[in-house]
Amino acid sequence: MPSNTGADSASAGFPAGWGAGDPLEDGLSGVASGCLLTLVLGGGPGGDGGSEAAALRALVDPDAAACRAALTALGRMDRAERARSIAGLLRRARAPVPDGIENVHPGWLRVALEGEAAPILRAIVGGLPPEVRAVAREILAARGEGDAAEGAPAIADAALSELRRAAFASLVPMPRRADADGADVPPWLRLAVQPFSALLAEIERRGAATLGTSLAGAPPEVVARAAAAAGSGLGPVVIEAAGRSPAAEERARARAVVASAARAADTSVGSTTVVGLLAMASELSPGATQVIAQRLPPRLGRIMTSASS
Repeated sequence: MPSNTGADSASAGFPAGWGAGDPLEDGLSGVASGCLLTLVLGGGPGGDGGSEAAALRALVDPDAAACRAALTALGRMDRAERARSIAGLLRRARAPVPDGIENVHPGWLRVALEGEAAPILRAIVGGLPPEVRAVAREILAARGEGDAAEGAPAIADAALSELRRAAFASLVPMPRRADADGADVPPWLRLAVQPFSALLAEIERRGAATLGTSLAGAPPEVVARAAAAAGSGLGPVVIEAAGRSPAAEERARARAVVASAARAADTSVGSTTVVGLLAMASELSPGATQVIAQRLPPRLGRIMTSASS
């Protein structure tokens, strides 16, 4: 799968912030985005160097590195491009609820909401898509605090927007199925709108293919053991990939991914799945990786995003 580019984003017509390569958004966390906006709106790159240095010292990597890279990219843009990029960053930063939030895996929604007190939780999810309200109901039921629709306090719109913005700050906008209907949309966007079962199957298939590629040229008994470990459904994929004659660079990349998977901390996830997660992430921009990670349970999504950290 080729990495996505800014040109892909423009032609597809979907919002910035989905891994489209915009240096002011791609790979920036909410913290780094806030720092960048503060610096840009306070004078822009090349302005108060002391303020810039102080703001960056307040961050730690990867946020500090991402913010520095974005500042450098901003300084190289012409006036019109800079204005468009800053406008996109402002739109993303100001949205109280990420677009397409109903397509985020319930596990990520739970992480975002479970720390909220019951009255605030009820207010935050009021009027949001049913997928979000269902997660809130589960949280409240587990606490023994009733239904998400009960006793929601009246909160002014501005205050409610701030509560939602804080709760969902870690989530990025998600595409909807209609966004992937065009003939020229990037392949990762089609993946991002697949049902979870289909997405997981593709990840596992890619893991098996990457494992097989890493074993190209290995003794047949080594390939056979790897295929057996992958299982009857994925074993043939391992064997087929191992039987190809990949370029040296492709085989080296596959071996690097397999080596990274062997170091993954979560041993409860199958090795083929881990390899597939890391292989997919290696072909995507950080923003696109985050979108696809949000379609997966957090346990899997975090493995994927660790590759772009």
